[in-house]
Amino acid sequence: MATLRSLRFRSSASAAALACALALTGCKGGAEPAPKPESKLHRFAFKDVEGNRPKGSSLPGEDCDLLAPDGQTVKLSSMRGKPIVLVFNRGFVGFVCPYCTTYTAQLATRYEELKKLGAEVVLVYPVKEEDQAKREEFKAAVDEILREEGQAGLPFPVFLDSGLAAVTKFNLTGDLSKPSTFVLDATGKIHYAYVGEAPDERPTVQRIVEEVQRLQGAGK
Repeated sequence: MATLRSLRFRSSASAAALACALALTGCKGGAEPAPKPESKLHRFAFKDVEGNRPKGSSLPGEDCDLLAPDGQTVKLSSMRGKPIVLVFNRGFVGFVCPYCTTYTAQLATRYEELKKLGAEVVLVYPVKEEDQAKREEFKAAVDEILREEGQAGLPFPVFLDSGLAAVTKFNLTGDLSKPSTFVLDATGKIHYAYVGEAPDERPTVQRIVEEVQRLQGAGK
């Protein structure tokens, strides 16, 4: 089994390292060395797409428990009060998902801009296993990045969807989860939603920034 150190890459785009560490835990040794962080950041270009899910309603099952790295459970509904960019990565499906690491890195580069708009970014990593070992694996991955790079190395909150509870209730089930991005308003209602069917089907981060801008402009 590859160690966390062998899975992560060292750079300012360390959120991509987290995606690799969390989404890819369990990769076997002997894998090719990770490409340079710049190549991960720009490895794929995502499309500027309109939402493909209804908006104006709350997500079903938003009271599902998400597991924080410290072991505390958090409900999505408790995050109301500001716009939320909610991203479901595909999770660990037995192989490296470079699309997840690229998308996470691209979100990280715009995080401060989204924060200035009053929004928060929340990443969810779905896992099929609902056991203590997987939770400890998740916590260890997060702790190492925080220890080595500080808070700047992990710019936004990440959660574990243990047992695919949220993925199932939100109707996002794929291999683990379909790659999905939501922009929720301060009351938890969907302003924008895109659910991909393939790993590369995700909205550009520029589109997400613009949707938050529209949302905040409409609220004034």
